[in-house]
Amino acid sequence: MTARNTLDHSYDPIRAIREMLDFAKPGAPLLLVHHRNTAEDESYHGMHQWNFEAGDDSLVVWRPGTRTDIARQLEDQCTVETHWLDGTWEHVVLRKHAAPRLTPGQRSAVPPPSRVRSGNGHVLRSRAGGGRGQRRAGARRGRRHR
Repeated sequence: MTARNTLDHSYDPIRAIREMLDFAKPGAPLLLVHHRNTAEDESYHGMHQWNFEAGDDSLVVWRPGTRTDIARQLEDQCTVETHWLDGTWEHVVLRKHAAPRLTPGQRSAVPPPSRVRSGNGHVLRSRAGGGRGQRRAGARRGRRHR
C-alpha cells in the first residue's frame, strides 16, 4: 500500500496510517512518500498542515503544539523498516507485524465471520465467509443487474 504526498494534507495523518495498517496484510509493507517538513516551509497555508520527518527507526509527524513518533505510537502494529531521500522526496517503509503463529489447540483472537439474515430471510455473509461467487440477497440467478 502506498500514500504519496497525501498524509500531510489530512486532518489526522496518524489515524490515516493506523487505518492503512488495519487493511494491510500481516507482514506487508506500507510506503509513505512525502516532502520533508512541507507545512513548515509553506507556513501552514493551504493544504499543508503536517510535517513528516524520518530518522533512524522513527517517523515523526508534527506541527506546532504536537509531535508524535509513529514508531513509538504504533509499535504494537508496525516498525519503521527503512527510509531514504530521492531528491526532495522522502520515502519511508513501515512494515506491519506478522500475525502470531497459533499452536495446535490455541484459538484465534479473530472471531469467525458471522451470518446475518436480511429482512427477507436471506443469509448474508462477509467476504471472509466466501466472497466471490456468492449471490447478493434478492439477486436472481442467470440475470445481470444493470
